[in-house]
Amino acid sequence: MASQFKEWKTMAPKSLFRIKLVVAFTLVTAILAFGARQFLPRMPLHELVLISIACWVIAMTVIGALVLGKIAFADFILRRGGTDVQWLSLGREPPGLERLRSKDQ
Repeated sequence: MASQFKEWKTMAPKSLFRIKLVVAFTLVTAILAFGARQFLPRMPLHELVLISIACWVIAMTVIGALVLGKIAFADFILRRGGTDVQWLSLGREPPGLERLRSKDQ
């Protein structure tokens, strides 16, 4: 038993994260399918699981598209001379940006 825990400790963090992600995905899908089974008792469980997986794929695609859109928009703003939003909390421009902007004009 102790040797099994030793293997987990020596496992690469990326691999451990992937294992945790798969376990979480499986558990949430099972919970969604079980909950849907209460509403649709005549539908077979394997169909409910497939529908749950399809919903996951659609949700992750939408979230990925939104993240990529936000990154592209922020990149567009920075290329057009805008200030990064994180600097707005300081109430001033980043160090050296005024000099850089004055050189460009």
